[in-house]
Amino acid sequence: GGIDPLVTHIKMQTETMTSVGADFHVFTGFNSKKWYAGVEVNYNQIISTNIKHTDKYKDNVYADVVDGWYKSTASNLKLGVALGTRFNKFDVYLHGGISKTGQFKNYLFVPNYYALLGVNYRF
Repeated sequence: GGIDPLVTHIKMQTETMTSVGADFHVFTGFNSKKWYAGVEVNYNQIISTNIKHTDKYKDNVYADVVDGWYKSTASNLKLGVALGTRFNKFDVYLHGGISKTGQFKNYLFVPNYYALLGVNYRF
């Protein structure tokens, strides 16, 4: 498990957003040199987001929008399984489960499913 700082920057036609937060993750299961299998929990919380709206947004959506920092703008909770194998210099993994999104105080319990299939090359 661990805690990682999280910084994202997104630029779109209607706004630019820079977010800061933290990602908390825990894995429990079996791990060997050749494979791993287990259960994972991942939670990330965006603590604050700076939003700057473009003129396109102001002209077409809402002229009096306020730019600036907004607190507790989003969160994401993932509960799932993780499977992986290692051979030579490759890792092949499959992670999947349920993802729920919302804000810290009022979580939206509408489940979404996620799956991640990946290959890593170690050098």
